[in-house]
This record gives sequence, C-alpha cells and structure tokens, in this order.
Amino acid sequence: MEDNNKKTNPPAAAGSAADAGAKKKKKKTGFFILAGVVAVLLGLVVAAGAVITPVLRAYRNSLDEISIITRPDEYTVPDGPDEGLVTVDPTDWTYDPDDPWGEDYTGTFFDPDATSAPVPVDPGNATGTEPATPPTDPVTETAGVPVDTHSPSSAVDPVTSKAPPVTTKAPPTTTKAPAETTKKPAVTTKPEPTAPQTTGEPHEVASTGIYYVKQKDPNIENILLIGLDTRDANSFSGRSDCMIVMSYNKSTGEVKLVSLLRDILVPISGHGYNRLNAAYAFGGAALCINTINDYFGLDIQKYAAINFSGVINLIDKCGGVDIKLTPEEYAELGTGVVSNGNGTFHLNGAQAKNYMSLRHMDNGDFTRTDRQRNVLTSLYSQLIAKKSVSEILDIVTYGFAYVRTNIPLSYIISVARSVLSYGSGLKITSDRIPCTGSWNYGYYYGKAIISINRQKNISYLSKLIWNR
Repeated sequence: MEDNNKKTNPPAAAGSAADAGAKKKKKKTGFFILAGVVAVLLGLVVAAGAVITPVLRAYRNSLDEISIITRPDEYTVPDGPDEGLVTVDPTDWTYDPDDPWGEDYTGTFFDPDATSAPVPVDPGNATGTEPATPPTDPVTETAGVPVDTHSPSSAVDPVTSKAPPVTTKAPPTTTKAPAETTKKPAVTTKPEPTAPQTTGEPHEVASTGIYYVKQKDPNIENILLIGLDTRDANSFSGRSDCMIVMSYNKSTGEVKLVSLLRDILVPISGHGYNRLNAAYAFGGAALCINTINDYFGLDIQKYAAINFSGVINLIDKCGGVDIKLTPEEYAELGTGVVSNGNGTFHLNGAQAKNYMSLRHMDNGDFTRTDRQRNVLTSLYSQLIAKKSVSEILDIVTYGFAYVRTNIPLSYIISVARSVLSYGSGLKITSDRIPCTGSWNYGYYYGKAIISINRQKNISYLSKLIWNR
C-alpha cells in the first residue's frame, strides 16, 4: 500500500549544480559590465587628455606667476595734485601736434625728477628714464628762421631775444606749416610745461607684486582686462590703452564691463602723477592693478592682457565679429567692410581693431571705449550662438598664445562652466569711468589729461558693482 504522506523532492545534487551555474553566469555578466565601464572611463580619460593637454600647454606659456603680496606700508591716496593742474573747456582741450605733450607723444611720461622742462621718455622703458626719439617736428617761421616748437631752448623769444641774422633764404611758402584747424587752449589758461619743484611722488614704495585686497563680495569677482598698444605679437610691454574691469556675479549671471579711460590723471607709485595708461608701462600689471585699486577703491587681484596683434588674430580665429556701424564709422573703416544686410557689418580682425581704435570723432576716447565693449559683447553672443564646446576650447587654446594672465586655470574652468551654464541668458551691461558730471578736461604741467572727482567715481563704482 502506497504511503500518501511521502514527499517527492528533486535530487539535492541536481539543484546545487543549477544554482552554481546561475551564479557563475552572473559573475561573468558582472565582469563584462565592469570591464565595459572601465573601458569607457579609460576612453574618456584618453579623450579628455587629448583635449586638455593642448590647453594646459598653451596656458602655461601665457601664465604670469606674479605674486600677491601684503602692502608694505600705510598709504593714504591723494584725490589730486596740489599744483600744476589746469582745467579747460572741452573746446580748448586737444592733442596738439605743436604741444610737446601732444598727439605725437600720447602716453609719454612726465619725468618727476626733472628740474627744468619735462623730457619725453620711452614708454617701453619700465623705469621711464630713457629719452624717446621725437617725431619729425613741425616748423613755423620766426623772422625767416625755422623754429623747433618741441624744444623750448631753440625757440626765439620775440620780446627778450633778438632773432639771429638771416643767413639763408627763407623756406619757400610750400614748406610752411599748414594753418591750424584745431582750436588750442589760450596761452593764459595752459601752464608752461615745466616740472614741479619736487618729485611729487605720492607713494615711495615701488610695487613688487599685486597688493592683496580682500574680496568685498564672495560672489562678485573683478578682473582687469588690459589692451596694450604694442604691435609686436610677442611683446607685453607698452601702455595699457584699454582697461576694462570685468565684474562677474556668479550668483546672478551678471557681467558688467566698465572701461577706465586711459587719460585719467592718477598718482602712480614712485612716478608722481600721470595718465592712467602709464602705470602699466612703468611697472607692468602689478603697478597697473595697484594704481587702480588704490585710486578707485576696487578689489582686483586677477588680470588678462592682450596686444594689438593678439586682438586681430583672436577675432579672426572666432570668424570675425558682427557690429552695428554708424555712417561715420563705416566711412572711417572703408568700403572693405561687408554688410550683413540687417544694419550690421561683418568685421575681420584688422577691421575690428581699427573700429575699436577710432577716437577722432564723436566724443573721443569716451565713445572709443564704447566700441571696445561692443566688440567684447558681440563676440560672446556669437560664440554662444554658433560655436560648440569643442570649438570654444579650440579658440581658448589658440587665444592663450596672445594672452598674458595670472588667473589660475582651475578658476578659468570654474568661471567658464558657470558662464556657459547661463548661455544666452547671461546679462551683460557696460559703463565707463569717469561717470557723468564727475570730470573735466585739463592739462597737468602742459600735458593733456582728464581730471576727475575721485570720490564721486568711487561711489559710482561701489553702487554699480556691489549695489552699495
């Protein structure tokens, strides 16, 4: 009789074999998945290396390992000079070829150690002591004798000095200097170009690095963009004819571009008063940044500099730039500029550089700085709209060859990621210093400058950048 309570179970050995086979299959599958993940990661590392290595190499060549140092002394910044400054009406202010501090000497420097008439010095010389070679002097006639109007010692005083006898025939009328078409300031309002009795050094300790200034807002970084007037692609000397404070607020996606006009009269450490663009030529980026921080109450610790050649080549690498031109600007740039048919024109690198240099029209250097910011804003919009990340990386790599900077690469990558995350939503605005109603045209010991109300401009910048 069959036992109905007897249980029928599969053989134990058969069940164990099946389980072992399943486990073995899972291990193989897991191994292949892991191997696949590792292979993908290795591929990404290799690909990233192929992309990053050229960037790193180019960056290292552009790196300026300038020190951030503690200020070695206490320094109270003067608002302006005690003597030697005369302000004039705009119609009486000009870079005059007959003025030894005129257009041909734009950016040359007043020698604070001079005891007589100031001597133009070589802007490429950091110490500012070597006499520059003057351009061909215009000639006027005094009693039939050509007179060098650049040299005070060669001129004949019609009142106290008797003109030398005429021993040669007077120059023909065709060599006579053309009639003046630019109004000059009256002699009574323009000081003679003689040096002050003292050196006038507002600060005796020379800059050996960028003075540390605590960042006023952890979300807002101010970086100085410097455009140099040298034409040599491999040179980073000369004057900082373009200075733009790029203020980036990473929490709001706001970028503010603020131009500092080059002709502003400022105290420069160890060099007395001079135009702002002279600070870089005297002491490089460190002296330029320290001068700006001291005089305008800013907290700049980072900079990037580029020269004329770099601007031309980099814009060409970007494929040119589209800019709206006024009829006057178009006439200045020539017929080679290509119209896009929608009110804008496509400029190549050389044309864009010429556009940014225009200042013999409108409001001179004020509108020239507008044009410089226009190009920066338009370039960003085009890169975001038309270029892929790989193309932008290629442009950045190329651009490093023409840039000198002290910005750490890690910071550049961090800011780039932040900026790209906003894309076309990045809010870019622009402005300039001096602000409206805070400045006058003038002369400082005969040199054309812009005199500003320092405190008004400090307050304006504080409100503009930090909303304080």
